[in-house]
Amino acid sequence: MEDSTDDDERKDVVRFNGVSLLGKVKVGELSFIWPGSLVRGTETGVRIGDEVSILDNVVITDSHESKTTIDKGAFISPGSVLKGCHIGRNSFVGMDTVIMEGADVGEGSMISNGSIVPADMKIPEGKIVDGSPARVVGDVSEDELERITKIREHVDWRKEEYFTMRERGKRYGVNKAPLRPDEIRALLLEEKDDGGAAEI
Repeated sequence: MEDSTDDDERKDVVRFNGVSLLGKVKVGELSFIWPGSLVRGTETGVRIGDEVSILDNVVITDSHESKTTIDKGAFISPGSVLKGCHIGRNSFVGMDTVIMEGADVGEGSMISNGSIVPADMKIPEGKIVDGSPARVVGDVSEDELERITKIREHVDWRKEEYFTMRERGKRYGVNKAPLRPDEIRALLLEEKDDGGAAEI
């Protein structure tokens, strides 16, 4: 299987070192994938929408029957595993959560840390889900929305910081790898042959 190259060159997707995108994977604008995460589409594929945050060590795969789709603004916390499911717009998936094939998480819902969402479970919009196996335990409250907003703001700040540093690096060339000895030697030979100064 080859790495996905569809989005590797996109300037508006942050993909840290240590992230693997394999197979049929599409990533939307301004999405943010943190170190150690694996996104693999071997059968039906994986589609990640715009402005999605995928934090450290998340595993996202499709299945034989179900594509994995993550809609705009969704937030996937560290250590989560998603397989062949649908995550609705602006939903929040807590740490170390497992969401199984065919599950459908409604828009604006919140999955508590460590929950296991069983196959084919349908979660309505704006609900809190908890447990193993998971069940709906209530509506997302104003307090929960405020807490989620603060988490999102922190990640968004890190995203803006990353873009700023990347642009500075391009402008001033600070991200260039140091030249190897053989490269320096080649440049000095060019300088000698041309009579001009080598650019190092």
